[in-house]
Amino acid sequence: MISMVNSADSTINAHNLPADNSARIISMVKKGDFAEIVYTGRIKETGKVFDTNDRETAKKEGFFSEKANYHPIVICIGEGDVVKGLDEALEGKEAGKEFKVDVPAEKAFGKKDAKNYKLVPSAVFRNEMHPMPGLRVDFENGQSGVIKTVSGGRVLVDFNHPLAGQDLSYEVKIVKQVTDDSEKLKGFLKYYLGAENATVEIKDGKALIGIKPEVHDVIQKAIIAKAKKIMPELKDIEFLKEEKKDAVKKAEEKKDDVKKAPVKKA
Repeated sequence: MISMVNSADSTINAHNLPADNSARIISMVKKGDFAEIVYTGRIKETGKVFDTNDRETAKKEGFFSEKANYHPIVICIGEGDVVKGLDEALEGKEAGKEFKVDVPAEKAFGKKDAKNYKLVPSAVFRNEMHPMPGLRVDFENGQSGVIKTVSGGRVLVDFNHPLAGQDLSYEVKIVKQVTDDSEKLKGFLKYYLGAENATVEIKDGKALIGIKPEVHDVIQKAIIAKAKKIMPELKDIEFLKEEKKDAVKKAEEKKDDVKKAPVKKA
């Protein structure tokens, strides 16, 4: 949504125009818009950082990791790319501005749920580790939790999200509103697949995506369905197969060879 900033009575005249005779344009993001953001999430009660994509903040707060990628992320407003409370707060904010928002637990990672406390036989840990309260454990089914108590051959494990029950606060800067379709799609692929070097070509509503290594067919279908939902202007999306990418590359190389070939004189 674009709005013009005028005087209080909405009248533009020589007295209320800026010195350079131009009105300032304000870009406000709305639901369905794509935005590039930098953020830092803190536990409200302690101020401790639990997540950030800002390198300087990570270093300052003792949260820095050499393995982490600190860069702005591209999200679609209102599509649940971030926690609900932050997603709602982003709507109507001005691109290029920074803001802070407090997010209650129910609009963050939820409240603690008693159903997510499970008793596990201590024999499960026999060959892996010695179970101790406070220890975070990962199970073969993909679940992870924190051991709360160990007693009588049974271990009580809390499978709630680590931040469940916590009120949070976020510091956010909307770097810019993203309007280019290729940039939107690249940002989407980077966010959901971690695809740093994805290639995207869009022509006449059709998008061709190149990613190495190739993405499993099931994941491709889910990604295509999601992308079409948030980018309805894309009527067709295709992940290029390795052999097709190689063929395209060879064809491009052949064109280059033809251009470089010497021209014979008659």
